[in-house]
Amino acid sequence: MARLLTFLLALALLAPASAIAADWEERLSVALADGWETRVDTWTRLQSQQPRRTRAGTLRFMGPEYNSPETLPLALARLARGEDPEPVRAALADVVARFSDEWGDALVELLAEETGASVRAVLVYGLRRVDSDSAAAGFTLALHDLDPTVRAEAARVAAKRPDGASVAPDLAALLGDEDASVRAAVASTLGTLGVTESASALVPMLTDADPAVRLHSLRALDRIDATLLSAPTLRTLTADPDQRVSRAADKLLRR
Repeated sequence: MARLLTFLLALALLAPASAIAADWEERLSVALADGWETRVDTWTRLQSQQPRRTRAGTLRFMGPEYNSPETLPLALARLARGEDPEPVRAALADVVARFSDEWGDALVELLAEETGASVRAVLVYGLRRVDSDSAAAGFTLALHDLDPTVRAEAARVAAKRPDGASVAPDLAALLGDEDASVRAAVASTLGTLGVTESASALVPMLTDADPAVRLHSLRALDRIDATLLSAPTLRTLTADPDQRVSRAADKLLRR
């Protein structure tokens, strides 16, 4: 990938700005050529700019220029080169994810090749905006990622898509994930999407060892099929050691 992008950047100024490109590497070459021709001062400055640390402690490219899709080709090319340290790549991925609408194929390829889990997790957020084919390919990768932060983020992002229910079988399979944050995210998303087929699989999650999983499973079942929340089950949950779970169960019991 790094060698490919070096080649593309070398050709960028030679590419016709009006060309119609089929794949993302060609489209990127065209976009870079256009940027260097029309915004050379801005792009010269931005190509080596470093992200700033936010109050939360993460690195982020900030400012009006990075809140515009016009900057995406620079961020995409730099991320694809893979020469920056992981925190900087995550900041570049944030720019890509913010404006990923027409770059779904690029996002999926970067997701497949990126070695940093924190970067992959940020890229996954971009799946909320891409076309359905790219989203399907991206979720196939992300929901089976080796890192739980990526799997959990993929589960959360699925809830933001109108076609998120298309990955319901993969989501339901992750109710058995070893990581509690993944199980909780999946339960929440299944409820948000209203996946009725997952109702029976959510019932056992009410006794999960993790309170967040119990809470999100309870809320999901209330949305999907409240008839599965029997009075004895709810009474048991009102004694849950986690106050959020006990309050939610008590509210449902009194309804």
